[in-house]
Amino acid sequence: GEVRLPVLSGSEFAELLAFELSARSSSYDVTGTGVQSSFDANTYAIKGEWAPNDQVRVRASFSTGFRAPSIGELFAPQAQTAVQYTDPCVNYGTSGASATVVANCQADGLPPTFTLTSTQASGVVGGNPNLQPEESEGFTVGVVFTPSGTPILEDFTFSADYFSFEVTGAVGSADVNTIVSQCYGSPNFSDPLCALIAGPGYTGVTGSALAAPYPGPGGARRSAVGVVAGVLLTNANLSTYETSGVDFSIDYSGPTFDIFNTNAQFV
Repeated sequence: GEVRLPVLSGSEFAELLAFELSARSSSYDVTGTGVQSSFDANTYAIKGEWAPNDQVRVRASFSTGFRAPSIGELFAPQAQTAVQYTDPCVNYGTSGASATVVANCQADGLPPTFTLTSTQASGVVGGNPNLQPEESEGFTVGVVFTPSGTPILEDFTFSADYFSFEVTGAVGSADVNTIVSQCYGSPNFSDPLCALIAGPGYTGVTGSALAAPYPGPGGARRSAVGVVAGVLLTNANLSTYETSGVDFSIDYSGPTFDIFNTNAQFV
C-alpha cells in the first residue's frame, strides 16, 4: 500500500513539504523434487520532498527491495562438466606456495611432489533449489532548480541527485579457479567458497557419486586421479554489489525562435 502525507503547502518557508510511504509484503512458496521452502519479505520506501519556494525543490528517498530466485535459477537441470583449472598443490614443495597452501595440501594427504595427469576439475552446472532471495537497500537525495524571472533560463530545469545502492545475496556463480585458490589459500579450508567443493561423492546429478575418491583425507575434495571434484558452479547467493554516484540533468522545454516547441534533456 501507499500513502502520501502533505504536511505544509503555501507556507513562508515551505511552498511544499510532503512525505510518501509505501510498504509491500511478499510470500513465495517453492516446491520441487525434494524441495519445499518459502520466502517471506516485507519491503518499504520512504520519500520526502521540500520546496522552500517555487524555484527550488529538495527530494530524498530510502527504500528496501527483495527478489525471489527465478524458476530457472532454482530448477535448471544440473549436469556434470569438466573445467580447466590451476591446482595450487602441484609441486607445492618447490613451487613457492604459501604456508597456508602447503598446510592444506598436506592435510589432503598430497606429497610435496604432487602432480596431475589431467588439469580438468569435474564441476556441476545448473540450478540450485537452495537459493535464498536477493535483498537491497537504496538511498537518494537531490535538488531540482527551476529558475524564474530570468528569460534566458526560465524554460530550463537543473537537477542533481546523489544515489547509493547495495544488493546482498546476489545470485551468481563462481569460476573453478576462484573457488579452488580461495579455498586452499584459507587456513584449514575456512573460506566460505570451500563449501562449493562438494567432492567426488556428490550425488546431485545422477543420484550416484561423480567419481571414486582420492585415498586418504584428500578424498573429501579430490577424485582418485587427484583433481578437485564436484565443484559446484551452480547458481548461489555469492555476491554483494554496491554502487554510488551523482546524476546531473539539464532539461529544456520551451519555444525555439518563437516558432517551434522544443524539448531536450541532457543527463
